[in-house]
Amino acid sequence: MSYKLTGLTIIYKDLQMKTTYALTLFILILTSSVSMAAEDESKSTSIGDFGFGAGLSFTMDLGSHDRIKSAEVVDGLVRVTDEENGIPRLVLEGHYFFRDSDFGFNHGPFVAVQPGSDEIINSVAIGYMMGWKKADKTSSWNIGLGVVADPNVQTLGDGVSENKALPGNETVIRYKETTQYGLMLLFSTSW
Repeated sequence: MSYKLTGLTIIYKDLQMKTTYALTLFILILTSSVSMAAEDESKSTSIGDFGFGAGLSFTMDLGSHDRIKSAEVVDGLVRVTDEENGIPRLVLEGHYFFRDSDFGFNHGPFVAVQPGSDEIINSVAIGYMMGWKKADKTSSWNIGLGVVADPNVQTLGDGVSENKALPGNETVIRYKETTQYGLMLLFSTSW
């Protein structure tokens, strides 16, 4: 018994796999932070070392292909009309700070997600963050640097190149969706 998979089924299964990987990574980071806190009994660690926040981030693309929003054929050549290699975002983040210093300076890993309209999650990032607690000791200002994965980035299709003619007898620009990685700079505040 054999089954034929259509292109849409393959894309759907690929998206399911990427979402599963992202959620698994998020759970692993949270559980490893909890186990690290449990191992160090001499430190006064509590669930209060976890924080959640919202912030602004900027992603600089590290992928091998440009993120193309739109392109058109002009005089027989492919011309990109809109690309998106530097992306400002509103993100939600969760972090764990290893130490609560008297000076208000803290540091630790973070996970950030950008909620989407078409997909539940548009991008996922992991990285390291520094935070400065406010006088109330319950909230902080944070800055982080991390790696972000975007699972549904539109690029030019295979064989289609910017400022070149379409391959063969093609008359329409082909696109493909792929996963691209980038470097994220994050500014957030926690509550």
